[in-house]
Order: sequence, then structure tokens, then C-alpha cells
Amino acid sequence: MNKFLFTSIFFLVSNLLFSQIDTTKFENVASVIDDSVKASKFFKISISKDSKFTKPSPAEHKPIRMIEARTFVLINGLKVIFVENNKLPFTSYKLYFDYSDILLSEKKGVDLIFNKLWGKNGRRNKESDIKDYKERTGTKIEVDKKSIYIDGLSRYKTKNLELLADLAMRFSFTEKQFEDTKTSVIDSLYFASNRNEFIVDAVARKLMFGSNNPIGESFTIDKIDSLKSEDIRDYHSAFFNPNNSYLMVYGNISMTELKKMVSRYFNKYRKGDIIKGYYPQPYNLPQVEIDFIENYNSDSLSVWMGNVITYSDIDENWLLEKSNNTILFNKKIGLFSTDFLDKYGVTNLNTKTEYENKYFSIKYDVSENDIAESITESISQLEKIDRDKSIDSINFNSFKSQISQEYIQGFRDPEKISDLYLMYYITGFGRYLVPNLMEIIDTISIVGVNKSLKQEIKHNHLRVVVSGKPGIAVPHMEKLGYKINYFDQFANTTFPPALDRAIPDSINVNDVLSRYILARGGEIKLKEVKRLLQWWEIDINNTKLYVKNKYMLPNKRLSTYSNKEVVVLKTVFNGEYGYVERSGMLTEIEGENFLKLSMEKSIFPVMYYRDLGYVLSLESQIPLKGEECYKVRAEAPYGREVLLYFRISDGLIIRKEVLDFNTKEVKNYTNYSDFKTFDDIIFPYETETLIGGIKTTLTLTQIKINDENVRKRDFK
Repeated sequence: MNKFLFTSIFFLVSNLLFSQIDTTKFENVASVIDDSVKASKFFKISISKDSKFTKPSPAEHKPIRMIEARTFVLINGLKVIFVENNKLPFTSYKLYFDYSDILLSEKKGVDLIFNKLWGKNGRRNKESDIKDYKERTGTKIEVDKKSIYIDGLSRYKTKNLELLADLAMRFSFTEKQFEDTKTSVIDSLYFASNRNEFIVDAVARKLMFGSNNPIGESFTIDKIDSLKSEDIRDYHSAFFNPNNSYLMVYGNISMTELKKMVSRYFNKYRKGDIIKGYYPQPYNLPQVEIDFIENYNSDSLSVWMGNVITYSDIDENWLLEKSNNTILFNKKIGLFSTDFLDKYGVTNLNTKTEYENKYFSIKYDVSENDIAESITESISQLEKIDRDKSIDSINFNSFKSQISQEYIQGFRDPEKISDLYLMYYITGFGRYLVPNLMEIIDTISIVGVNKSLKQEIKHNHLRVVVSGKPGIAVPHMEKLGYKINYFDQFANTTFPPALDRAIPDSINVNDVLSRYILARGGEIKLKEVKRLLQWWEIDINNTKLYVKNKYMLPNKRLSTYSNKEVVVLKTVFNGEYGYVERSGMLTEIEGENFLKLSMEKSIFPVMYYRDLGYVLSLESQIPLKGEECYKVRAEAPYGREVLLYFRISDGLIIRKEVLDFNTKEVKNYTNYSDFKTFDDIIFPYETETLIGGIKTTLTLTQIKINDENVRKRDFK
């Protein structure tokens, strides 16, 4: 709702579902002006007989009184709220569309493009002309995703209303504007998608609301890229109809004049269907939970924490429920202290209640070393608020003074006045309002504030979402004792990240290697294998190839890649010479690859590392893909280094990483899985490799051990 949700006390309307309006207020027709206009006079703002409000205590403040609004309704359902003030030289219009978000499915993202195009062009008024008009007349035009506000001198009131109708009801754009805007949205999402502050917010909403709720529904770049200009027009026609819109008019204009103008510019538009959806509602967790997303694109981490707000039906505490942002997070009087900012190096703190008051959130950035302390401090502050007496008399008096002052200041801004009247007349809160607005502030009590805060803060049920590098952060967070779940940036469950952990003193690298050899089949059994023949199916970029590998000790090997008809690639190494054949061209194997092949045993090479002079070191114990592993560094005599991950549960290697010679960063890797026994020896029947940025999956289909068809002449 953006600008419609004005700040401070005008947050009374903050995040409110306007679909709760009692439309019967517009149905008592007093007279008919013409066939297109129904006239009606709203009830006076007054307190209901059964109200629980106590009589206001005497106060020295000046009363603030609302001017009684008048209303009328067009045949097509457009509802107009009018407050005349002929002492002012201007007239303002605010057209607000009351619609609820729905699931967009394959069209998710159409709203992002629409919001950028909305309010810039009409059929008759184009963006360049509007810019010139604003500069020439001093007219103010503001647009958010559900409303357009135009404020200008009264001499331009006819032109401004015509402009409002054109921009809102005859929304237009060119194909080039659509494509440029779509590109801009996609580019901004690409830029934001890897940023921690974007990730924690998106994952938190999806985990809290679920993908079957519009708030939790996620979009993809592909979905947005597939959108057409017709989708934008369909979105506009579905939600922006006269029968779900409200026009608030304030300023120097007469009722007779206004009715004629509104009828002229809006009567031509037909009613549309009111689209509503019913979705699963969010719920609070049974206990504090940390959800971690592994992301290496920033040195700092982003933290999001919040819980679902358990508001009861609207009652006499409605003011408090709409003003908790001030009570909690106001810089001067807020109960949530920001003193820990400097202590823990916290930056970009963002605290707010949002999305129709369904939840509140706290979001900030912090370093890896300070992550645990910052979470502890935030929860500690929320725990203090979540008590029977979380606000004292000093804070309470400051709060009442603050919102009183903001009421007074708000009545100097025509747009805020428009918003306030809209709230009064379309939210169903009229029975709690009084002509003297200050009286309602006097009914607030400390008990009422504390009750409202307890509905909002649930420190024992917080969801904490963290995105960033796991290396230092996760071990620190584990010490907090909360359950930690792991997700990717799309809120899909993942395995815990690889983290170094202490190794028991009783374990050394020789133990790990010996256990691996035993797990594969034992040294005697493995050394009996002199020849090995394997057939693999390989999936690379959705193309299936077939691979045949032949191995002969000590270091001969042959691989052919074919599509069942033609050999597309062949690699050969005979112990002294090797080459790669592709499209009839031969490329000699040289450098590091030659050294590796000439020294490394072709069958079960890890078993021979110690005999060949490899330097082996047991570095750490880490979780990998949900399995605890020992990480072993192996450095070859010629300088090449690899990292081997031995699964603790059975001793098998489930991952191998090759390090870059200069940077020592991981250059490529191979994951091993689907282990099966063949002739009393364990083999991985599926491997996943990443080499040169290309990921491939290989599936083992057949094995032959010591087969006579593997001969020396095969390796020429």
C-alpha cells in the first residue's frame, strides 16, 4: 500500500485489509441526481452506545474535529467521499482500489511489471506531457500499487480529475515500454536474488505463509520473462474496476460541481467481478527455530526474525493494534532498543509490521563473528517486551504525547487527511470514532498497551532466518541451542553445509584410509583386480551419451564416448604417452594431466596413495549432504592437491575435490553415490561431476573384472 499507509498515527490504516468494508453504508439512497449518480449522506462519526470506552479524562490539548464528509455512489459502483473546504486554494483527489492479492501461479511477477508501468500513461495523457504539465502547474501526482493521488490548485480541478480517470481507468503503455520495464524488473531481480537481505525476506515469507498463499508465493525469472503485454492488461482489467474503488475528494469544490465531473469522467466504465481468494493462514512455531541459507556473495550475514501476530477481532484496542510500530520501533520512544547496533556491528536495521498486520519482522546485517550475540540480544529485547508490564508510565506518557502530536501534524497534509477519511469510511471503524479525535487517545491505558503488545510479540515462537557464509556463523549459532534447518534461496530443504569440526584424538589419517580400503572390499581382494571394464550412461546438457572405460594396471586407461553410432570422443593413456581424439584431431596429453596419469594407479588409485609418496593429512570432521565425513587433503609428489570426503558411517568416499594449483580453490569435483556390491567389491553406480563449469551425471550400467577383452593393444 506504500503511500496509502502513512506513517506514525496514520499507521492506523497500516497494512489493513480494506475488503472488510460494510458496503451497506453506500446503499441508502436519499435522492437521485441523474441516472448515473446515487446520493447518500454518511452517518456522523460518533461513539456507539455499547462502546466499552471510558469517559475521557480532562486534557489541555486543543480538540481536533473532523469535518463531516458527504458521499455518493455511481451506478457502476464507484464510491465517492467528499470533504469540502472552500478556504483552501486547492483540490485533491485520491482514487483507491480495494482488492486482495491472489495466487498468480505462472503469471507471478506480472504485478512487479504492472507497478512500474501503472500511473505513467493514459490513452490521452502520456508520460512526457504529464511531466510538462506538473512542472507548469505545480500539480502533485503520486502513485502506489493501489492508488493514484493528484493534488493541485483549484483552477486545475477539472483537468486533474480528467487526468486521474485517464491514468487509472484507461491505463496504457507501448510494447517498447513493456519490454523495457520487463527487462528492468528482471535485471533488478538478478541483482537482488543473490543478496542476503533479499534472500532472508523471500525465504521467511515462503516458510511462514507457504507457497499457496500470495504472500509466500515465489516467482522465477523464467516466469517473468515469459509474460506478455496482454498479461499486464488482463491484470489491470481484473482488479481496477469502478465497483471496487473509492474516490476521496478534499478541498475547494462544490458537491454539485463534483457530481457532474465524476459522472462525466467515470460513469462510462463498467462494473467488474470482485476477485477474492481464501488461503492457508500462517502459524507460529512451537519454539524458536533458525533457518539457514548458504550464500557466499557477501562477507556479512543478513538476519530476519519475526512471528505471526495473533490479533483478536477488532475491539476497543484497535488504535493500539494499528500503532504498535510506534510503540515497538519508534527511534525516540520505541521499546525495542537499538543500543546493540554499535556493540555488535549491526547495520541496515529494519523493523516493521507489515502485510495486513499478519506478522512483524526485524531485519539487519551483521558479521559472522557477531551473529550469535546479535540474535541473543534481539530475542532478549523481545522477551522483555513480551511481558505483562512491558511498558511503564514514562514510556506510556511519551507514547500518548507522540501520537497526539502526529495527529495534529497530519491534519496539515491533504493527502494524510484523505487517507484518514478513507480509513474512517471504508474500514468499518466508524463506531469507535468521535468528532473530537483526541478523546480516543485519552481512552488508552497501560493495560491496553501491554495487552496489545502480548498479541504481537511471541519471543518463544520466533522464526529466525539467516543467509550468508556458514563457516564461522553456523558453529556460533549451534551453541545457542536452537534447532537449525537448512534451505536454499527458494526455501527448498537442503543438507547442512560443509563445516570444519574437531576430530577425535583417537583418529588419524591412516585409520581413515585403512577403513576405506576395507569398506571397498579389502586390500587382498582389490589388488586381485588387474583389469577393469565399465559401461556408463552419461547425461550432459540433456544429451545422453554412452561411455566405455578400460583400465589395466599399473596405469593404462581408455575411454570412448559415443551416441551408440559414432564415437565422438576418445582418450587413451598407455603409461608413457596419451592423447585425446575429437573429430579426427589428436591432442597430446601434457602437463599436470600427464603427470597425474603417469603416476596414479588406474584402478582404485586411493589405495596406493601412501606407497606413491602422497602427503596425506586429516583436516576436519564435517557434515556433507546430511552425512558426517572426515575431510582428507592429499598432495601428490608433483604438487596436485585433492580433498577427499570419507563418510564416517561406512568409510566410503562420497566426494572428491580437485584444487587449483595457484589459488587452492576448488576447480572441479566429483560426487559418488548409489554404492552397490559387484563380485564382493563396492562400486559407486552414480557419479556427478563438475568440470569446466559443466555438470554431468554418469550411471554405471555394467562391470567386468579381469576381462580378457582388456588387452595391451587397446591402449595404443
